[in-house]
Amino acid sequence: MTTDVRADLYPSRGAAEMTTPRQDPVIWSAPGAPGPIAAKDLQSFEHDGFLAIDQLITPEEVAGYRAELDRLVTDPQVRADERSIIEPKSQSVRSVFEVNMRAVSVSIALTENLDTNGGLMIMPGSHKSFVGCAGETPKDNYKKSLQMQDAGIPSDQVLTSMADRHGIKLFTG
Repeated sequence: MTTDVRADLYPSRGAAEMTTPRQDPVIWSAPGAPGPIAAKDLQSFEHDGFLAIDQLITPEEVAGYRAELDRLVTDPQVRADERSIIEPKSQSVRSVFEVNMRAVSVSIALTENLDTNGGLMIMPGSHKSFVGCAGETPKDNYKKSLQMQDAGIPSDQVLTSMADRHGIKLFTG
């Protein structure tokens, strides 16, 4: 019996901080393959690492999702679930976290995003670099890392360099 051992192409922790160029494709389908996203939008996604779709869902759907969110954040079972991320100071549910590999992350604003209230910020093109951080992952880090990340975060120097190279796009609306 043989075991296929592959090197970790994107080590998240190590002796020193390291930026690694992305080796995997951004788009996994063959060029021109049929699908729900237009070729020009796929090219934009390949280049920038994100795709913004204005009005993906209707205002009525947003209202329905907002009502469900309001219900979920007050549900004691949801609050007690270890996948629920609770803000340390306000004790509000921030998100319900589930790990999936090769997944697409979707952000849907259920309230208006202004440049003054913490809208989503992205560095276009930064998806083509992976930043591995210095140090080891503390035991059970996943239990608190999304509340207050203090281990395995890129240095200010690396973040500043990436922001200088890629710029920052703030999503509002």
